[in-house]
Amino acid sequence: MIAPTRTGYGVAATALSAAWLLLSSPWLFGHVTIPYDAKAHFQAQIQFLSTALHTGQSPFWAPYVFVGTPQIADPQSLIFSPAFLLAWFEAVPTFRQLDAYVLILLGLGAFAILKLFQDRGWHPAGALVAAIAFAFGASAAWRIQHVGQIQSYAFFAISLWLLQRALDRSSLAWGAGAGLLAIYALTRHAGTDTRMLAGMMALAALGDMAIEMDRGIGALLFFGYHMLAIGLYVRHPRDHLTATQKAAAVAMLLLTPALGWLLPADRAEAWPTMLYGLALGGMAACAWLSAFPRYRVGIGAVLFLASDLLIFAESGPLMGDPLPQLLTWPLYYLGQFLIAVGVVQTLRRRSAAA
Repeated sequence: MIAPTRTGYGVAATALSAAWLLLSSPWLFGHVTIPYDAKAHFQAQIQFLSTALHTGQSPFWAPYVFVGTPQIADPQSLIFSPAFLLAWFEAVPTFRQLDAYVLILLGLGAFAILKLFQDRGWHPAGALVAAIAFAFGASAAWRIQHVGQIQSYAFFAISLWLLQRALDRSSLAWGAGAGLLAIYALTRHAGTDTRMLAGMMALAALGDMAIEMDRGIGALLFFGYHMLAIGLYVRHPRDHLTATQKAAAVAMLLLTPALGWLLPADRAEAWPTMLYGLALGGMAACAWLSAFPRYRVGIGAVLFLASDLLIFAESGPLMGDPLPQLLTWPLYYLGQFLIAVGVVQTLRRRSAAA
């Protein structure tokens, strides 16, 4: 009997990433496009959805599709799927963007297969073959022009893997809390900045639930949160900054990745923690320098930073100490609450004054 193994999966993940990029590159770089129904139906539907959202119309009725049908009842509408975000953020989704969305779905499904193999202790070589076959084998290639079917196909693999872990390790309560902040943002103000804030909170909600099941995936989701947050904060720079305010921002930007490098006891975690710390420190620094209220948004970002530093320390000097378990989530959620309320109130006040 072959003993279960969980080693070698870093190499397998790197090889899968390279294979995905190589096999997807003709579509990602726009040399070719996914044909047939992907463009004849789904591209038109996503454009209708985008136009409706960006012009303030209802996306639930399409008077010019099939002599007028309820758009909400059409599975090709993609309303109730992650493709909604493409329409939300992009007024005119391109062929390449929709193709990239489909290929990203297949890549995520492939990584779910890889993680499923890892959790079961199966050999990483078998996991790599299965993951590539999942993303680029006959099942995916035959139906790739039907975006909705590819979504279901990818989500099946992801759901199967997550369900295996979620039964005993999920963090549903905290994820739901961050999700409520996203809903709060969308219902209190409209506009690009609000959509960015809602996107941040949605990524945080997903990250909260994922991090208890797989720390790497949770970190990637929060990395996306930090990138989106930096984008939001730099759109609203503060006009006048004191020397101490600039110094505080520089300290957060530089010391956070430094601590990310120094704190983990497992030195294999030092590099990824440092890179994540760079994004975390950048988020907090940009919030501190932004025109949003410093005693809400700025302090909220600092509390977020503090909660993550406790997580860093839990893998090093505070390993086994109850302090991170006691403080991490309260600091994190209070920080998120202050950020959401501070940004929304500021945007509403500016809109009222305009």
